[in-house]
Amino acid sequence: MHRHKTTQKVEILLPSMSSGETLFEFEKTTNNAADMAVSDQYVVVYRPKDGPDDELIIYNLCSKELKYQPVDVFHRVTFLENGDLLASSGQRLIKYRIVDGVAVHLWTTKLQNIIRVCSGPHGLIYGSTQNNTKSIYIISPSGEKLHEFTHDQLPGATTGQISWRDGQLVVPGWGEKRVCLFKMTP
Repeated sequence: MHRHKTTQKVEILLPSMSSGETLFEFEKTTNNAADMAVSDQYVVVYRPKDGPDDELIIYNLCSKELKYQPVDVFHRVTFLENGDLLASSGQRLIKYRIVDGVAVHLWTTKLQNIIRVCSGPHGLIYGSTQNNTKSIYIISPSGEKLHEFTHDQLPGATTGQISWRDGQLVVPGWGEKRVCLFKMTP
């Protein structure tokens, strides 16, 4: 996704391609940042807008169909391995399933200051926090908060995407120029 003065353009570049192909572009109507997630079948962009409703832009990579869906909260979006979409909004974690290009709501869980999420083994969901709360949430695949742990070495604000790698939760820090690794055991 490339930001231009008044538009944002979503492009794809595959190893077999010599140059990128534009999938779609949209007008930028606010200074808030858009967010994007990609699965095997869909590209989903959270688009902030001036006005009461922001929107999800859902692009089907196979059919090239583009759909717009209003949403009422700021979202960071990421796909799970099973193709479901997670959206974190600061106070809520929302799980959607994309059906025929439409994000169908599955569940919502209230969580304080959640900003970035990823999935780990057994379908568990891990969420990092913002606003210097230095917490990590562990959430079940059905949206139940299983555990919240704090650690004084966690960054006060995460940047980039937290991820699960080789049995460790990877949490990048903002402004602290470090990455925290947490070995997670069942």
